[in-house]
Parts: sequence; structure tokens; C-alpha cells
Amino acid sequence: MKRILFLTLPFLAVLLILSGCRSFRQKAEPTEMREISHFFFTESGGSDFDMRTSYELNYADGFYTAVIKPSGVKEKKARTVSVDADFVDRLGAILKEFDVEDWNGFHEMDYDIMDGIGFTLDVAFTDGRIIDAVGYMEWPEHYDDAAGAFYDLFMDAFNKYR
Repeated sequence: MKRILFLTLPFLAVLLILSGCRSFRQKAEPTEMREISHFFFTESGGSDFDMRTSYELNYADGFYTAVIKPSGVKEKKARTVSVDADFVDRLGAILKEFDVEDWNGFHEMDYDIMDGIGFTLDVAFTDGRIIDAVGYMEWPEHYDDAAGAFYDLFMDAFNKYR
């Protein structure tokens, strides 16, 4: 009897863990695609790769997923989280508030600075519009405000799922 109990306990523990994961997944409700289908923003400076910041949002199979890699966090410690329609709508509001769509086509570099800061922004909308912007020691209008708002939004999601 003890042997049967000993052998079934690990099996029951695995079932309990899996049922907990399944119920967590079931709590996430599918989200209808919003205005943004893809978002990618990265900012890096210097030669320390871990200091790079990266925020990504993708839509697939009815769910939005954010991949968040804050500055100072190793790449393998980036966090992938499910986000809801409110998150995506707030991101869209940031893009509108700071006229980020006007950044499309921005491609300016200051080649005189060897160890500076650069950024890349890539956004795809469901209606086919895109925003494609790149800069190195040159920034479009409202850059600091928009980058700060991206940080606040994505870090809220990052910290929510610690």
C-alpha cells in the first residue's frame, strides 16, 4: 500500500500542477484584434547588450502577447505575458497622443558619436498602415514622452506577472 501511495503521489502532484496551469490559461479570454497587429520598440546604448530595452506586442490565435525586456535584464529573463484589449487600446492612445505615426520614415543617424543611444520602432496596423522609424543620437518629435509612456505601459504588465 505504501509503495502504491509513494508511486501515485508524484503523478497526482503533476496532475495538480497541470490543472492549475490549464485553469490559468482558461481565465485568459480571447481578444478581438484591435487597431494594432504588431508593435516592436527597442532602445539601446553603449556596448552592454543587457542595457537594451525591448517591448514587443503580437496578435495570434485570438490573443495578444507582450514580450518585455527591460534595461539591465538579461535577454533570457525577458518576460512573455498575455495582455488584454485595454492594454492594446492604451498603446494605441500613446501612439496618437504623441503623434508617433508622424515618425514613419524617420531614419536619422549621427555618425560622429561612437557610443551613443539608438532606437527602432516598427508598428503594423490592421488597416495596412505602418510606422517604421530608426534613429541613432537623433530623435523624432515627442520621442522622450512616447518612450516614457511605452516604458510605463509595458513595465506595468512586466511587474503584474512577477
